[in-house]
Amino acid sequence: MFHIAVRCSASRTIYNKPRLAHLASSVSQPANTTPNAKNTSVPSSCPKDTVLTGLSWLKGQAPVVALADEEYPPWLWTVLEPRKYTEEEMQPGNAGYKAQMRKERKAKIRLSNFMKTQ
Repeated sequence: MFHIAVRCSASRTIYNKPRLAHLASSVSQPANTTPNAKNTSVPSSCPKDTVLTGLSWLKGQAPVVALADEEYPPWLWTVLEPRKYTEEEMQPGNAGYKAQMRKERKAKIRLSNFMKTQ
């Protein structure tokens, strides 16, 4: 399982977020929200101007700092949402159908491998 880890040096906390869309659905929802409700304002894990350690690409580069939530592109907050396929894409032979079959095959293989260990 791969995670994206963001460390805020102000709070000394590491926030792990699942990188894969199907893992995002397994993350528990807060009690006051429903899974179908769209959240228009998703706060980032770090406040503005927090130094993000470990994100510099070059030696001697200025430290990378977090921006305000409004300064990031809107698509960034939807990266972890699962892809929604249209009815046409779910027809046999199309991308949605193939993705669904791949997901079912993987689940069947995992179950089979688990049953072999019992």
